[in-house]
Amino acid sequence: MTNMALEGLDEKTIDRDPIKQFQLWFNDAIAAGLPMPEAMTLATATRDGKPSARMVLLKQVNHDGFVFFTNYQSA
Repeated sequence: MTNMALEGLDEKTIDRDPIKQFQLWFNDAIAAGLPMPEAMTLATATRDGKPSARMVLLKQVNHDGFVFFTNYQSA
């Protein structure tokens, strides 16, 4: 497990594949025992810049992208 809080982010050691790097960070969060590391905030913005965010649960990640579950009844 890495300790990013102490090490910082170094472009020389980070994986150039963003999916692989995410998986490393996600595995670190699981190994650290963080509560619900699959809970994330997904934010978007309208064309005029008005932000909107919702909580989602990450269910899968692979080279095709991310699969999230959310409550379709929420705003």
